[in-house]
Amino acid sequence: MININKLKNSTIIMMLGAIISKILGFGRDILLARIYGTSNVMDAYVVSHTIPNIILACIGVAISNTIVSLFSKEKKKTNEENAKKILDAANCIMIILSIIVVLATCIFTELIVKAIASGFDSETMKLSIKLTRITAFSIIFITLNYVLNGYLNYKNKFFLISFSGSFSSIIIIIFYVLKIDNIYYYATAWVIGALLQFVCVFLNSRRNGYYLKASFSSAKKNYRTILFLALPLMISYSIQQINVIIDKSIASNLFSGAVSALNYANIIITSITAIIITPIVTVQYSKMAKLVDDKKLIKVGNNIIDVMSLIILPISFLIIFLAKPIIYILFYGGKFDFKALENTSNSLIFYSIGLIFISYREILIRICLVKNNSKIPMVSNIIAVFCNIILDFILSARFGIIGLPLATTLSIVISVLFLTVFIKLKINNNIFNKSNFIFSSKVLITIFIISIITISVLNNFNINFYVNKINTIFICAIFCVFMLIVYIICLLLLKINVVKKLKEVLDKD
Repeated sequence: MININKLKNSTIIMMLGAIISKILGFGRDILLARIYGTSNVMDAYVVSHTIPNIILACIGVAISNTIVSLFSKEKKKTNEENAKKILDAANCIMIILSIIVVLATCIFTELIVKAIASGFDSETMKLSIKLTRITAFSIIFITLNYVLNGYLNYKNKFFLISFSGSFSSIIIIIFYVLKIDNIYYYATAWVIGALLQFVCVFLNSRRNGYYLKASFSSAKKNYRTILFLALPLMISYSIQQINVIIDKSIASNLFSGAVSALNYANIIITSITAIIITPIVTVQYSKMAKLVDDKKLIKVGNNIIDVMSLIILPISFLIIFLAKPIIYILFYGGKFDFKALENTSNSLIFYSIGLIFISYREILIRICLVKNNSKIPMVSNIIAVFCNIILDFILSARFGIIGLPLATTLSIVISVLFLTVFIKLKINNNIFNKSNFIFSSKVLITIFIISIITISVLNNFNINFYVNKINTIFICAIFCVFMLIVYIICLLLLKINVVKKLKEVLDKD
């Protein structure tokens, strides 16, 4: 049986870890913004750690998500000791893959950087190549983390997983305090942080009963099982990362600092994803992996969809209305000027529209994985990325830098639509049902009412957000509290029982 209090605690603990991690991450990014702004040096730095992140998203996330489902099923079928042999096999696969990837990245760095940032001038290109050859070594440590994270997810040990990415942020903040302004030190910080992260996750997995092994005999026996499920997911995430590559490549051809502007905007979106979406989905995925009944599985999935609508839609609304003040508070100052503020806040608005669809996509992918079907996410992402490539070129030519986040958002919408259709056809027709549609519609009506009230308030009061940062924070806080009160009142008028919905998601049944 699944304990409701344990689920509540797990979600809260993971959110707490993510909040601490993201606060440190924001501190890191604010300090880097003050040193480098949206300059060509920052562009080079962004590209250098984008490359390991792309590789990790393609390989590590696929293996980690696969491990939870396979480990759970093997434990039910036999016992935990046999299930751990799957982890041994995954470690062996990850070590081999990571070494190959690091060597390939160091040898073909110039080709890889040119593929991601073809518009860089020669100076920025050379700097990107040097920085990438440093950050590439973080891949070895972080890929192993993903296997151990999969095991810790199953064991409901979420805090360290969500917090462990903070080590590089702490090191960068220390470098800033020491008044180090050499960009190579900040690139090295990613590698040191990855090593420290690996050490902590390794020790935590030992404490919870798993001793890191890379068994070739286990790999020989289990690699087909792992790769059969993980390979389509790897392809899926690889295709998904093409969006990132294309965005940065086109942005690098727009103007100096365009890559950085998109990166700063995306930091806000990834932070919300890490603090809210990922903890809820990860904890619920652990719950879903242990369910046998299809009806219960789909019921859990639909309940999470409703809760995401309830939480994420108003957050997206707040970001749209407060995008410029948010960027002003977080990054403005030093070399981050009003031009950078304008470009970054406009990008943030269009990224934020896709937040709700990111949450839907993550839920639908997990449902596919529980049913051992990783082909559906792969096919849906292939279709979505193909559309994104076309939209990137069309919309960036028409709207400039904001065309890129708009294209990304539209591609996520397309991915969700196809995922929904394929799941209905191949797995269960009750996902995203009429009840979900009615619930989401009620929330959207509430958001529409709040929008009208907000526009009226802004039109009738001469509010200056930019006197100073303290003033901006104070106004934004009042604005958020006011909107929260209006949102709760509207939910009550529309008879949306928030407590009941949250309880349904955390219910042991």
